[in-house]
Amino acid sequence: MTASARKSADRIFASAVVKAGYATREQVESCLAALRPGEPGKRLPDVLIERGLLSAAQVDGLLRSLHAFLADCPSCGRRRYLPEGTDPQRPCSRCREEKERGVSFPAQVAHLRILRRLSGDADVGVYKAFHTSLDRIVAVELFSPEAVGRRREEVARALKGARAIARIDHPNVVRVFHVGQHQGWRFVEMEYVDGLPLSQVLRARTLLPVDEAADIARQVGKALQAIHEMGLVHGEVRPDKILVRKGRMVKLTGFGRSGGAAVASEASLDELIYTAPEVLRGESLEMRSDIYSLGVVLFRALTGRLPFETSNRAELIRRQCVEEPPDPCGLNHNVPRMLGDVVLRMLSKHTAARFAGAAELVAALDSATAATAGPRLGHLRCGELQALYPITAEPLLIGRGPECSIVLRDERASRRHARVFLKEREIPVADLRAAAAVAGAGTLALRGREVIVEDLKSRNGTRVNGEKIASRVLVPGDVLRIGREYFVFLVPGMPLPREARDAAGWLRGTLPDGGRVELPITDVPVLIGSVGEADVQVKAGNVPDIAAQIVATASGVQFTDLTVDRPEPVVLPPGSAVAVGPVRMSFSASRRAAASGGGAGDEFAPFLEPAEAVGPSLLEALAAEAERLEKMAAAEKAAMPSAAGAAGGVRGAGVYLTARSGPRAGETIPLGSDEILLGSAEDCAIRLADATVLGHQARIVFHDGDHVIEDMGGGCGVRVNGLRVRRQALKPGAIVKIGASEFLVHL
Repeated sequence: MTASARKSADRIFASAVVKAGYATREQVESCLAALRPGEPGKRLPDVLIERGLLSAAQVDGLLRSLHAFLADCPSCGRRRYLPEGTDPQRPCSRCREEKERGVSFPAQVAHLRILRRLSGDADVGVYKAFHTSLDRIVAVELFSPEAVGRRREEVARALKGARAIARIDHPNVVRVFHVGQHQGWRFVEMEYVDGLPLSQVLRARTLLPVDEAADIARQVGKALQAIHEMGLVHGEVRPDKILVRKGRMVKLTGFGRSGGAAVASEASLDELIYTAPEVLRGESLEMRSDIYSLGVVLFRALTGRLPFETSNRAELIRRQCVEEPPDPCGLNHNVPRMLGDVVLRMLSKHTAARFAGAAELVAALDSATAATAGPRLGHLRCGELQALYPITAEPLLIGRGPECSIVLRDERASRRHARVFLKEREIPVADLRAAAAVAGAGTLALRGREVIVEDLKSRNGTRVNGEKIASRVLVPGDVLRIGREYFVFLVPGMPLPREARDAAGWLRGTLPDGGRVELPITDVPVLIGSVGEADVQVKAGNVPDIAAQIVATASGVQFTDLTVDRPEPVVLPPGSAVAVGPVRMSFSASRRAAASGGGAGDEFAPFLEPAEAVGPSLLEALAAEAERLEKMAAAEKAAMPSAAGAAGGVRGAGVYLTARSGPRAGETIPLGSDEILLGSAEDCAIRLADATVLGHQARIVFHDGDHVIEDMGGGCGVRVNGLRVRRQALKPGAIVKIGASEFLVHL
C-alpha cells in the first residue's frame, strides 16, 4: 500500500472514530500526528489502542462497519470506499483514468467472455470470466499485447509457471485449466475463488487472532508442500497471492518463477519485503526461500506489522540481509512461545537454519498450536456452520452495533445484545477427577476455565437451549439464540449438537420489514405471532399474539393454526408453504436429518473431527493435581481448631469459607448452624468494605443439612460459580463472588 493510500485510509478511520463517539477530534488528530513515515506498518488503530482510547474489539467493530461502505467497481471489480451518498455504479478513479486514456480490455478472449476485472491493470490483470463451452465461472489472467512486448521476460516466467502449476491438484492450490493466446493477448485460465486476498483482510483487521493466523499459514504450508514435491518453487508467497474463502479455507495462487538477482531488481518495495535474503544477495530461489516469505506473512498477521519497516529500498535490503527480526511474542503477548520460535526459524538469514521443507514446517505449526486450541462460538445457519469465532478473556460482543465482534443484521437483536467470554476459575477436585476419567481432549480443553454468556439487558432476550437467561456458564454443545440467529458452543474434537444436526426441517421466509426467517424445526414448537416472545414475530394489526405453531413429531412436521376455535394439526409435506397474515414461509426437509455426522463444511472438519485420546502423561498430571489439592485441603483442615469439638457437635460444622480476593483476602471463616450476614454494615459477621456491596447484601443459613446463601436484594448481587443467584446451596468447591470479594467453600 502506498503512503498516500495509507494516509487516506487512516483519515477515513479517524472520521469513523469521532462519529462513533470513542474519541474527540483533537485526540484523533494527536494520534495521526504520532504516525511516523518511517513506520509504514504502524497505523492509526495501533496508536489508538496504545493510548487506551479504543480496545481491539472496538477497532474490529468499526472496521466491520466501514465494510458496509465498501463496494465493487462495476467496471473492474476492485473494492473501494464509498462515502455516504456516492453512486455505487460510479467507476473507480483508476477505471475513469483508463477510460480517459482510451485503455480497455477485450469483451471476449477465445472461449472466455470477460465479466469484470478482479485485480491488476489493463496491461496485466486478473478477470472474472464465463467459460462459454462449459457454462462455468472461471478466473483468467490477461497479458495485453503491449505487456507481452514490453515485459517479455516477466510474461514468459508467468506462463511457464502456470504450465507447471497445472500439474498440481491440491485443495489449497488454485487449479490452472488452460494457457493460451488470442489475437495477441496471452491468457491463463484458472479456478475462480470466491474469497478475499489476505492483503485485503490484513488491511481491514490490522492483525489476526493467533489461531486464525496459524491456520492460514498451515494451509499455505500444505500448498507449498504440494508445489515443492513437484520440484517447483513458488517464489511469490505474499498476502496478495493468498486467497481466503469463507470459513478460512485458503487457496494459494500466483505462479512459480526462476531467477535471483534479476528478479529482485525488478521487484517493487512491497514485493521486496517478502523476498528471502539469499535472493537479495543474488543467489537462486530455492524451496526454503518460500518458507522465509511465508514467515514474513505469518509475522505480519500475528503482530500487525512487518519484521523490517522502512520506505528506503536500499535500507530495507540491508536490514533483511543483516538484522535479526524482532520477537513476535514481544510485539503480541498472545503469541505462544512455541509459535514465536517457529516464526523466527522461518525468518532465519541462512537457509540451513530454516525448516528443511514445507512438511516439517506444517508439523511444527501443528505442534505449536495444538496446545492453544481453545473453545469456539460457531455461527449456525440452516444446520451449517458459517463461521467459528475464538472465545477468549476479551468478551465476544454480539449485536447490531458496529462496535460488536459479531454484527447481526436482525432488527430483533439489540445494538449490544450479549457477550461471551472466557473466565479462569479454581478447579474443584471432583472436576479434575471427572476430567481424568473421561480422558477426552474436548472435555479437557476448558480445564481451569469457564465460558460465560451474559445478556446485556437486550430487548428480546438471549436463549440457551430454548431457555431465556441473564447469565450462564456454557457447556460444550449449548445452542444460543439471539434474535433469529443461532450459535453453538464448541470445543475441539466434538461433533455438532443435536439441535444443529437433527432438525426435521427448516422454516424459511421474508418478513414485511425485510427481515429474514431461517429457523430449525425440532420437538420444541416454533411460535408465530405478534408478541415479542414469538419465534417469528409478525408485526401486523390482524395477527394475534400467538397465531400458529410448527413442531416436529413422530408422525412428521405439524402446523397448527391457533386462531380457529378447534385447532387441528396438519402434517406438512416438504416444500409446502405456510401463510400467517402477510408473511409467507416455506418448509423444507433437513438435508442432514438422516446423516450421522454433519452440519459443517470441509473447512471446519479439522476443528470438529474427533480428537485423539489424551496421553497418559496428561492424565497423570491431572490425577497428581487432584491429589495435591486433596492433601492441601486436608492440611488446612488439620491446622484449624476442630469446629465440631469447639462447638460440642454443633450441626453444620466442618465447612469453611476462605476469602481468595477482596478486603478479607486470606481469611477463613467457619460455617455453622447460626446465620451469617455478609455486607458493608458494621453488624455483619463478614464485613465487606466495598462501595458496590449493600449494608446487608447476603446471608448464609443452615437448612436441611446444607449451607444456603441468600441474596437479600439489589446491589452487586451474589454469584455462585459465575451465575447470579437468589438462593443457592453451597457445596465444597463452590466459588462465591460478592462485589470484589471471592470466597472458596471447602471442608
